Amino acid sequence: MESDVTEQERFDAVWQRVVRENPGMEQQPRPVGKSDGELLEQFMDAAALAARYYELLGARLSDRTLTRLAARQRQTVKRLRTAYYILTGRTYTPQTASPRFTGIADTLRRRYLAEGQEAEACCKAAANTADRDLSALFADLCRQKKQTRQALETLLERIMG
Repeated sequence: MESDVTEQERFDAVWQRVVRENPGMEQQPRPVGKSDGELLEQFMDAAALAARYYELLGARLSDRTLTRLAARQRQTVKRLRTAYYILTGRTYTPQTASPRFTGIADTLRRRYLAEGQEAEACCKAAANTADRDLSALFADLCRQKKQTRQALETLLERIMG
């Protein structure tokens, strides 16, 4: 039997318990610079789109690498949503865009290039934010984007023969 409790309600309940169990903790989420919130939104949108690409490509190619990449991107969205909520006290739902396919190899190439650009953005964000927790998150995402890029390169090598 499925519960009527939404994901947001569960998250709010957990957050309230954390605040109750840690009396020294701020009652309100700490303030966030506008640019940090915008970066989190941008990164969530990018991860959601990447997950959709990898899901569809994985289905077309029956490839486990792409299935794993899709799962990792969905997990990234969850991590970013949590960070966004902790920093702002608000939720954000990533924009849903439809992936544009121009052929499998070309789509993988475009994702390879996008992952490189996103890795640069994450590395830059890690260096520029004043928030230590966000800096660590962005640095981890930078490493993940570079690993994804390498996985896509390997997959392209297999496809291209």
